[in-house]
Amino acid sequence: MKYTFSIFFCLFLVTFKAGGGWTPKKGEGFSSLGFRSITGQNYINNFSNFGFIPQSSNSAIVTYVEYGLTDKWCGILYSPLISSSKQMSGIDFQGTILENDKAVGIGDVDLGIKRSLINGKYAVSATLILGIPSGDFTAGKTKQLRLGDGDFSQLLRFDVSRSFKKTWATIYSGYNNRTANFSSDVQFGGEFGWKKKGFIAILKAYGRISLDNGSKPISNYPGIYSNNIEYIGLGPQVMYFFKNNFGIYAEAGFAFYTRNIVGAPSLSIGIAYDIKKKAK
Repeated sequence: MKYTFSIFFCLFLVTFKAGGGWTPKKGEGFSSLGFRSITGQNYINNFSNFGFIPQSSNSAIVTYVEYGLTDKWCGILYSPLISSSKQMSGIDFQGTILENDKAVGIGDVDLGIKRSLINGKYAVSATLILGIPSGDFTAGKTKQLRLGDGDFSQLLRFDVSRSFKKTWATIYSGYNNRTANFSSDVQFGGEFGWKKKGFIAILKAYGRISLDNGSKPISNYPGIYSNNIEYIGLGPQVMYFFKNNFGIYAEAGFAFYTRNIVGAPSLSIGIAYDIKKKAK
């Protein structure tokens, strides 16, 4: 098995400030608006072979919201407001001739609900995330570009967290059931965070392993909406909140193993808002 060092867009839902085993209080939460992009000319295929491809990219303007419905229940929304997929013409390392193509539209929306199970020395939560296939799976003039994955998925995830004075740690695992002949997958990882005043730094570890139980063909590049996607990696995230509860953030990911996805530089940047109740 061939390993690579790459930066890639993290495909599963990422919680920011009140994530992990905790849920925000009723009427409080977190929201963000940002831009993420992946562009590259190197691809790791279904057999973990690494090769050159004509430049391929996918980018989106995305919004994320988590909001405390009660002190134990939290609603979650992740939505690419505008997605763009591009493919340059040329011949890839497998001899496939690719046409120049471009598509713009909405992406796949994730709707979730989180339930706090334990809130003591350790915080434990369960999250159900429904992946809505609102993005076009056959976009562009070639019908080969992807603005979404075309399946209705259900991810059940459990988080366990513990906080210390200025730091916290979380581990999680989940099972993602996919439809439309996509393979289901297992997701796992964790994070270690540090906070001082308005500054937050987080180091994340994440993995996604396919069960290879679906018959859907592998999609074209960059592959972020393909079948049998796999990755294991690390990623830093930094945030800074100002006194008015607004903030800025940036995030990247570094993978040492990927499958059916482009290995390419990626970056997520944006603005955030910490939703707080007004004092009476």
